[in-house]
Amino acid sequence: MHRALTTTLLLLSAASAAPTLPAGGVYRGTVGTLPVVLKLAGENSAYFYTSRGVNLRLTPARDDAGRLRLTEVVRDYEADNGTRVTGRFVLSPNGAALRGTWTDANGTRTLPVNLAPVRGADVPPALPLTPVLKALRASDVFNYLRVNHAWVSVPAQKAFGGLGGVREPHSGVTYPRVPGAAALNGALQDLQLTEALDALECESTVPPTQDPELRAWEASTRVEYRTTRTLTLVTEGMGFCAGAHPFDIADAVTLDTRTGARVNVRGIWSDLSDKALRTLYRQQYARTRATPDDQPCREAINDGSDTPDVYPTARGLALWLPGLPHVIFACNEVITVPYAQLRPALNKAGAYAADFQR
Repeated sequence: MHRALTTTLLLLSAASAAPTLPAGGVYRGTVGTLPVVLKLAGENSAYFYTSRGVNLRLTPARDDAGRLRLTEVVRDYEADNGTRVTGRFVLSPNGAALRGTWTDANGTRTLPVNLAPVRGADVPPALPLTPVLKALRASDVFNYLRVNHAWVSVPAQKAFGGLGGVREPHSGVTYPRVPGAAALNGALQDLQLTEALDALECESTVPPTQDPELRAWEASTRVEYRTTRTLTLVTEGMGFCAGAHPFDIADAVTLDTRTGARVNVRGIWSDLSDKALRTLYRQQYARTRATPDDQPCREAINDGSDTPDVYPTARGLALWLPGLPHVIFACNEVITVPYAQLRPALNKAGAYAADFQR
């Protein structure tokens, strides 16, 4: 009896002394000599090499020895289940840190892994601390570390109306910057941060065997129109993020050049109700797409209930339907209404009236 009790106490003591595996958290360190950031979050666990910023999905488990095993999985359209194992981590706690190894899927190459927990507050911002970057730093450290690095300045671009810009290097997402306009540039950075993270997340779904020249996210942003008080950007392209079909990327935003705030473009005129915009769009669409071959598109537009989005251009107010399903997105047509036609409805006391009073 005494021996059995002693054995039980020893086992309990050993169990209590065993390091506790973390349930979650963000870690930064190296696999071999390459810097990485790793997130433990159950089925949403992932890591990325800081030289690329593209996630590799991890499936976590605990082995009989109490170690953390993370299986690295990538998409593979030729595999039976659509995925393929490309590596495995075996990690053990070392204080607050994690130490162990990464081994490739064939078991022929093993690299040491050293990871330490990281908080956003411990990593100084490499970019202006705008609202989106500040929010990432406070509550989404993993994504903060994906984009918090030096961005690349680009020279004046025709697409930017002669302005220079900045490129996020991992995603390639490039936006303009306006000299001497700090608030506006902060808003531009926040738009760019959001798109860059969307693009990187999309790229994370691409099989490693896919042609490296093909990107899952192909979009470009241009300065569509610039006035004294407004700057309008249009982003267009296509994405294919492992869904059944590719999707169209289409967005337009108008910013106040002094404050960087979004401008309610429809509010510049008094009668641009949903009904008025749909009527205006359909009438002009029928004149623009008038051939017999266009009949299916005319019917799709007339039967739809989508209200056109609007954005300013040099020639007039543009109306379009960026939310159309991919199967009929080719029916989308940008309809431009001259400002002179809209002049009677212009809110003359509005902050932006002078820019559109033609």
